[in-house]
Amino acid sequence: MTRQVSPNLVRVVFLAVVILWVIYLLRIVLLPFVAAGAVTCIAEPLVRWICSRWRWPRWASATLVFLLVLAILSLLGYYVATYGVPEIQAVLAQLPQELRALLHHLFGGHDLHIFGTTLRADDVSGHMVSSLQNYVDPRSALRVSSIAIGALMGTFLALVLILFFLLQGPRLAAGALWMIPPRYRPAAAQFGRRCLPLLWRYIAGVMLVVAYASILTWIVAKLILNIPHAGLFAIAVGLLELIPVVGPILSAMLIGTMALSRGGVGEILGFAGFALGLRLSIDQLVGPIILGRAVSVPAPIIIFTMLVGGTLWGILGVLLAVPAAAMIRLALEMAYEEEPPESHPK
Repeated sequence: MTRQVSPNLVRVVFLAVVILWVIYLLRIVLLPFVAAGAVTCIAEPLVRWICSRWRWPRWASATLVFLLVLAILSLLGYYVATYGVPEIQAVLAQLPQELRALLHHLFGGHDLHIFGTTLRADDVSGHMVSSLQNYVDPRSALRVSSIAIGALMGTFLALVLILFFLLQGPRLAAGALWMIPPRYRPAAAQFGRRCLPLLWRYIAGVMLVVAYASILTWIVAKLILNIPHAGLFAIAVGLLELIPVVGPILSAMLIGTMALSRGGVGEILGFAGFALGLRLSIDQLVGPIILGRAVSVPAPIIIFTMLVGGTLWGILGVLLAVPAAAMIRLALEMAYEEEPPESHPK
């Protein structure tokens, strides 16, 4: 006898497909909401602590925390405008010389002959620089202006959403729970209670890992290896930690490129030792301590989720790959009422 498919399962699958399709259509619009949700997830425990510790009303605690968030973001913006922008301008001004020196070092001072084509370091570097100049040509000012205006509006919208989420967080959660059919509300409420600490630990952990990678890179690059533009280099290495699996690979490639551009054997060995130490310290010490096993998802699943998310939703899907995989894992644990095999001790 052929087993019939449950109508509830069909409805759940259909609803999931519709939700994913809507997210795909609104992937750009959702960026400020995701950013505001991440900040709110970090700030919510502080709001609750102030409410319970000082007996303040919700609106007063949320306003105080929002002002604190606004102050932190303002300091970051001031740092970017004061130090970051001049650093980027200096790097772009020196890019042709740095690129030419790097290619000369890679070519070993000789021309390369590949499939009957002769490649010269000066020609390759000139072509790359001209391509970059064409990309940032003043004639593309309209496109750059539109991106800047969109980023400014998105930032303003995210700030408004942060304040709204902090003020109305419990009401929004209750409203979202009300939209679920009554028979599924207890399971949904339990999922939310278990999911929120997971998301908080992941977001806070990633921020701490980024800060750790950036600070350690700056110390080594500035005080030990004495490379130029150490601050910008450190920030780039730290931000690459936001991208799961692929980010550390790109970070190692960036460190390797910097080592080759310096040219000396000592510099190359120093950068190689630093890259290895940074990776081991994050993977074996900082990451496990900060993130724990709450979001420990096998690397192949993370890569698959990241590729699917990046294909469908761009950078938003890449950044949400790990929390999405962790939430799916948690939902399966609750549905099967057991942990996955890798969670059990050997």
